[in-house]
Amino acid sequence: MRTHPSWKFIRSGIGREAGSVKCRPNPIVAYLRATVPRRTIWTPQCTYARFLRCDQKPYTYPPMKPYLLFLLLLPGVLSAINQSEAEAAFQAGNQHFSHQHFKQAIESYQQALAFGQSPQVYHNIGQAYAHNGQYGWALAYLLKAQRCDPRWQANRQAIHQLYTECPDLYSPTFPWYYNAFTFLTDSTWRWMAAGAFWVCAILLTLYFWGHKRTYCLALSLVFGGIGLTTSIGIMANAPYRSLCVLPEKTTGYFAPSTQSPTRYQWPMGTFCWIKAEQADYYFVSTLTDEDGWILKKHLFSLR
Repeated sequence: MRTHPSWKFIRSGIGREAGSVKCRPNPIVAYLRATVPRRTIWTPQCTYARFLRCDQKPYTYPPMKPYLLFLLLLPGVLSAINQSEAEAAFQAGNQHFSHQHFKQAIESYQQALAFGQSPQVYHNIGQAYAHNGQYGWALAYLLKAQRCDPRWQANRQAIHQLYTECPDLYSPTFPWYYNAFTFLTDSTWRWMAAGAFWVCAILLTLYFWGHKRTYCLALSLVFGGIGLTTSIGIMANAPYRSLCVLPEKTTGYFAPSTQSPTRYQWPMGTFCWIKAEQADYYFVSTLTDEDGWILKKHLFSLR
């Protein structure tokens, strides 16, 4: 078999200094050495060029600009300022409360609420309203504190004491699952249901994958039942999470106008849902299926 004439020169070593096929420079390497600067941003070509040049120093990033550092620290500084202002308003409210200046205490606590929700602040506002004789507003804020922290026993006792001391407050009757699902927050119940379903899926996968054990199937059924029951309870209790309360004795009208005939008279502490909105009025429906138009200022949302 005949070969190319240059093959014998390559095998014998003759002609290597003359620029044979093996001694020709790589054109890509030559191009990168000539065109890529020593300091540039990262690209794949630059990385390849640094790999070919052993004397290339590692790339160092420029120092951070002062204004960039300021922008990074700005959210923390603003949150610290807001926290200090909220604490100052809260301490001022406590001082007014200790001197039995309940209206000033409520105003100071409201200023603290402007920086974020807090069950302690809601509880203190409710106590201030109770000492001021406004039991409907006291109930509204205590229920708001319970919505933020359902397991706070002191707040639950304050609500029970308020119902005991003020017979004018309307005491509604809720289904049994409402009291069960108000013991934890919505997010906690959702995480519980999701975790139960995931454990059930893992156990079923182990069982059908070859780990044929009776306890795997039994535990998967148990966790599946927990997840299903919790999910059904969450869906059944969902309407009660959007409840509102009437802090004062409220009149329900047939139409969104005070000139309209009166439809219902609801006592303070009545729970209701918002069905519609028009101008300064809400169309609400109570737990006893009584509905009517009321002024917005007579409604307190627990959401």
